[in-house]
Amino acid sequence: MFRTCAGLLAGLWAAAAGAHTTYQVTDVAPANAIELAPRVNNLGTVAGSMFDGSHFRAFIHDDTGLHLLSLQGNGWNLVRALSDKGEVGGYCQGLSDYEYRDLGCRWRPDGQRRKPLRLGMFSYITDINGQGLATAYYWPRTHEASHTRAVVVTRHGEVTELGKLGGPDTDAVATAINENGWVVGYSSKIPYGENYAFIHDGSGMRELDASGHPGRAYDVNDLGDAVGDNDDGGRPLLFRDGAAIDLGTVTEGATAHATSINRHGDIVGCEKQADRRREMAVIWPGGKGPRRLTGLLDPVSGAGWELGCATSINKAGQITGWGRHDGVWRIFLLTPMP
Repeated sequence: MFRTCAGLLAGLWAAAAGAHTTYQVTDVAPANAIELAPRVNNLGTVAGSMFDGSHFRAFIHDDTGLHLLSLQGNGWNLVRALSDKGEVGGYCQGLSDYEYRDLGCRWRPDGQRRKPLRLGMFSYITDINGQGLATAYYWPRTHEASHTRAVVVTRHGEVTELGKLGGPDTDAVATAINENGWVVGYSSKIPYGENYAFIHDGSGMRELDASGHPGRAYDVNDLGDAVGDNDDGGRPLLFRDGAAIDLGTVTEGATAHATSINRHGDIVGCEKQADRRREMAVIWPGGKGPRRLTGLLDPVSGAGWELGCATSINKAGQITGWGRHDGVWRIFLLTPMP
C-alpha cells in the first residue's frame, strides 16, 4: 500500500516536474579539480572541490556565497558527499607518512575538520545522510591482491562492514546512503570480475537487479529506488522493484550514466556522444524520457552555458554539476523557475 501511494505521489510530481521546463543558473565556482562530483542538499547548499591557485580545496556554496573549508593534508581535498545537516565528506592526501595516500576526510557543518578515516592504504567517503552515517570504501593493504571493502561509518568513527556479493577476493564499493540507512553500491562476484549493483537495507546485501545482469548503483532515494549504469557506463539504469530499467539517451548511440535520483523520481546524469568528444548533462523527469539540460535553461542566466554533467538533484529539483560558461569550466546550480 505504501509503495502504491508513494508511486502515485511520484507520478504526480513527475507531471509537475515536467512542467518545470526552465532553470535559472547560478555560477558556483571554478570547475578545474581532477575529480568533480559536486553535491546539492535539500536546503540548496552545494559542496564541491575547486583549485584556489595552490591547493585543491573543498568548499560550501550557500545563499551567502562561497566558503572554503578548513584545509586537510597537503592540499588535495576532494568532495563527494554532503548531508542535509551540512556535513561534507570526500578524501584528502597528505594525512599520513605516505604523501600520496588518499584517506577519507570529513568536515563538520561549521566547516571544521573531523578525524580522517584511517582505513587501509586508501579510503574514500562517498555519501553522508542526515544522521551522520557515511558510506565509504577502502583498500585494506598495499599489494596487488588487496580488494576494496564497503563500509558505513558513524560521525564518531565506528565502522560497520557491509560484506560482498562474492568471496573474500572480490571487491565492494558503497556509493550512497538514504535517510533510512539503506546503502547502495556495486560488488564483484569473482576476483576482478564484473560488478553488480547492490542494496543493503540492514538485513544483508542483495542484488538490485533480480535478473543478475552486471551494473553499478550510484545513488538511492528514500523509497529505495536507485540509479546507475550497466557497469561499463554504456546505459543509464533505474533499479526499481528488482528490475533494471534502461532510461534511454537523448542521442541514439550515445553512452550515459545516471548519477542522482530524488524522492520524486527525477533523475540526472551525464551523456557522451559516440565519438566521446561531447558530454552533456541530462535529466529524466520522473524517470521518463531524457532531456538535455542546456536546452532547458533560462535564456538570461543561461546565456553562454553548455552543461556537461549533472551530478546531484535535491527534492526541490535543484541540480548541480559542471559545464562550460563562455568556454570556461565552472560548477553550476540550477533552480527550477515557476
